[in-house]
Amino acid sequence: MNRLIILVLRIILGIAFAILLTRLFHPEKGFVFIAGIAVLLVGFSYLSSAMRTRKKKEPNR
Repeated sequence: MNRLIILVLRIILGIAFAILLTRLFHPEKGFVFIAGIAVLLVGFSYLSSAMRTRKKKEPNR
């Protein structure tokens, strides 16, 4: 898939899960907290993707 499409999907899913998690565990928190959680979720998805591709490129030890 195109990298832009992947970015948009990750952002949409990050926002959706951030809203869900925030409303379940901290309903009193505001928009800034939700946005921070969304940024963390998207960042973690890129981090896990980078680790997965790095692991595939390394030779077996």
